[in-house]
Amino acid sequence: MLNVYLSLASLLLVIIGNLCFTKSWRYRNLSIVKILILLSIISFFSCLFLLVSIFSASEKMALLLIISAEFLFAVFGAIAVGVIEFLRVPKASDVVLTLTGFIIFFRILSLISDTYEMVNINNLWLVKLVSVSTYLVLATSLYILLIIIEFLLFLGKGLRFREKRRGIMFLMLPFSVGIATSVFFSYFLSSGNFDITLNYGKYIFVGIFIAVTSLILYYDPESILLLPVEIFGVTITTKEGVEITSRTLKGERAKHVRLGTLLLGLIYSLNLEFERHELTDTFESITLEDFNLLIYYGRNLIGAVIGKGQNLIVEDWLKNVVVEIERRIGDIETGLITDHEMQIADNILGRYEQIFKK
Repeated sequence: MLNVYLSLASLLLVIIGNLCFTKSWRYRNLSIVKILILLSIISFFSCLFLLVSIFSASEKMALLLIISAEFLFAVFGAIAVGVIEFLRVPKASDVVLTLTGFIIFFRILSLISDTYEMVNINNLWLVKLVSVSTYLVLATSLYILLIIIEFLLFLGKGLRFREKRRGIMFLMLPFSVGIATSVFFSYFLSSGNFDITLNYGKYIFVGIFIAVTSLILYYDPESILLLPVEIFGVTITTKEGVEITSRTLKGERAKHVRLGTLLLGLIYSLNLEFERHELTDTFESITLEDFNLLIYYGRNLIGAVIGKGQNLIVEDWLKNVVVEIERRIGDIETGLITDHEMQIADNILGRYEQIFKK
């Protein structure tokens, strides 16, 4: 019956995590949040298929469900690597995306090559992995290597900022829970419960990880989502260089914000290589010695974030600010900005200020 309890517990933990995610994800128009929602849905169906396979009416149906659960579990692992990569940098590298593709490919080959034995005990199906193929070893080793590297790189970026200690503490919580869970199931391995631990233990690990991570995001989502990024200020201007609204989010970094604004003005005036006012829905990043300038060219407006580092979260939020201001203000006559339009832009930026302060 241990397999039943493990499967049921993993499914319940994922459901609890999904409920917490539903309450805490206030920024549903962010690409990374959409990826997290997809990841949560995949983990739910993976654990559901595992549980249903135990109560299947036939051996073939039980085997089909467990194979489906294993495939979804592999997809879950690959996407989890991509999530950390997108939180660390704006665009995932081709190397990481290729390796995650190999993880899924090797896992599919292993599902074809591995030998499973279905055992019926008291009308409940228990799956036993009789033989392990080289493909399973490759997929597992590659996944563990990637997740460790991505996690350490992500953590290392956050350690550079003193203000990020709270986020690092929150991030280490699910990681510590994962280690404790692994140690616990290693004890089962040493006790001879190899089959149960191998095939059901990893699902309870995913359930615990989803539940703990969701609780962390519920209380302080930005501490993790912006861990490798430090934001100094934000400015919104027209494409003619007329400032609509701006915000210095860290007083001690006011000098960097002024330098970033000055650099943005030089971009308008120099107009190198091409007419920048022709750009639409395009990002540009300029890196200096101790800060970087992330610029988003909207339809009528330009938004810029001055800070250190950038990731998909910062790009999405900056784009959303510009797009929402454009939608509320409407078409702007060249160089003509009234107090009413400035007030609208300032109110919209104020709603995002708490995000950028992290």
